[in-house]
Amino acid sequence: MQAGAASHLGTPLRSSEGHKTPRTRSDGGPLTPSTFTDDTCQGSVFQGRRRFVDQWSARVAVDVRNVLGEGTLWDEAQQRLWWVDIYGKRLLSHDPKSQSYEAHELPDVIGTVVICLDGRPLIAQACGVAQFDPRTKSLTRLVDLDCNPQTHRLNDGKCDPRGRLWIGTMVEHGEAGTAALYCVSADKSVVRLLQGVTISNGLAWADGGKRFYYVDTPTQQVVSYDCDLSQPSLSNRHVVFEFPPDMGSPDGMTIDAEGQLWVALFGGGSVVRLDPRSGQLTGRVLVGAKNITSCAFGGPGLRTLYISTARLATSDAELLQMPRAGALFEVTLPVHGVPSVRFGSR
Repeated sequence: MQAGAASHLGTPLRSSEGHKTPRTRSDGGPLTPSTFTDDTCQGSVFQGRRRFVDQWSARVAVDVRNVLGEGTLWDEAQQRLWWVDIYGKRLLSHDPKSQSYEAHELPDVIGTVVICLDGRPLIAQACGVAQFDPRTKSLTRLVDLDCNPQTHRLNDGKCDPRGRLWIGTMVEHGEAGTAALYCVSADKSVVRLLQGVTISNGLAWADGGKRFYYVDTPTQQVVSYDCDLSQPSLSNRHVVFEFPPDMGSPDGMTIDAEGQLWVALFGGGSVVRLDPRSGQLTGRVLVGAKNITSCAFGGPGLRTLYISTARLATSDAELLQMPRAGALFEVTLPVHGVPSVRFGSR
């Protein structure tokens, strides 16, 4: 394993204050970095007119060359970090204690991974969800979703606080707005939660599952919904933040114990920390790759942010500047995450 950029810990992040009404522009639109003023995002790190409270640099954790790394997930019981290489058709896991990793070749593209109650991975393949046994290399199909594998595939997904897999599809070849977000239960029942989606991506829950945050990448937005896990159902969509295109596109996402979101920026070379209650960007992690795809807290005390990246859509000239694009990165932070939930656990 080769070392990447040195980790840097800046001033500790400021604790979240009480619930605030999200700020908006005078015309009623959502805040973006181009609309920041000194009182909307104060701090010492400055790039153009964009301010961040704190900034860190990530180091290489696993020096792999993923075509499209995605779906980072820390399993607390195993003390392992799981992720996938979508187009590389590989399921990967990393043991930070031994500084080793494993990679399993699979027959189809892999959208994401979660862990089942018995410790085996549950993966999204094309338009179906299957359990994978790393010892026997066998796949056991759980359920197929109503998407056309010629035009769509499954993408990012996570387990909700009740142990059900929320997973979305994305349009690869076809009409925009024809993908969806689903909830898959251990009894194989499927509920469609959202439609009209194009590239279903980051998702996170807060307030005991009553608040749901979501990314449909082409919208450039992080949005929130009132979430009723008993149904399950979503209502009252609200735009939390909109990224300008020159900052990159929102991709995968996780949440910390203070209720702030960490959003991977595809094309933006960074993960940003977003306070969804105020609509402010409060921190940024610089990563040695152009296309940042997902992030997850793990390690001791859940204080390490693991970050997946891609070599996809990176030019030869850019690869000369960022030769470790596609690697798994990590950074130690002064805040901690929340544990992931195993599939079928509640």
